[in-house]
Amino acid sequence: QARRTGYRPVIAEAMLVLGGLDEKVGHAEAARETYEEALYLAQASGHDHVEAMVLLGLLAVWGTSLGDADTALRYGRQGEAMVERLGHPPDLEALLALQRGNTLMMSNRVDDALVELQRAAELSEGVSAEHTHLSALNNIAAAFGQQGRYREAVDVFLKVLALAEARLGPWHPIVGTNHLNLGLTYARLEERALAMEHTQRALEVWLKSLGPEHPELGRA
Repeated sequence: QARRTGYRPVIAEAMLVLGGLDEKVGHAEAARETYEEALYLAQASGHDHVEAMVLLGLLAVWGTSLGDADTALRYGRQGEAMVERLGHPPDLEALLALQRGNTLMMSNRVDDALVELQRAAELSEGVSAEHTHLSALNNIAAAFGQQGRYREAVDVFLKVLALAEARLGPWHPIVGTNHLNLGLTYARLEERALAMEHTQRALEVWLKSLGPEHPELGRA
């Protein structure tokens, strides 16, 4: 329907949404192609906000799905320029830092990733970017785990769990994932009772929210 309008800014917005959907369901190549078309349309029509969002989408797809950190970070650099042109909105600044951090994590540059992820967490706190904030905190904890800093990882995972439960309720699948992350980290610390408690809770949440046949239950 957006194409029928012939109005490039509207088509660019629609392609941005479609690219995000492709990315979410794991169709990385389709997402890349859609984002690139959206980028052309946004640039041609001077739609700066969509251009910035598309560049961040390309950063995410190339960095975390297609595994090409160099290409991803080039798009991130372009995205940074657009965010600056838009006046440094905190939600976009935070999303840029998050996606850079995720890309660096995927390329095993954990120290550099932590800098970006901590910046994302700081920028997204208290603004309309709850998903970015939770993702940044979760990935900070994961980075601590990669560094063997399991006690610090637990502290951050507990914060993520509290925020996720407050936002989503105790039976959301993401809350189940938070419990599993805690269970696995407590296991690394050889705190078996807490590891079992959180792993069992993850299973309970997923059984209730996803049903007994869902493949996610195999993780617990």
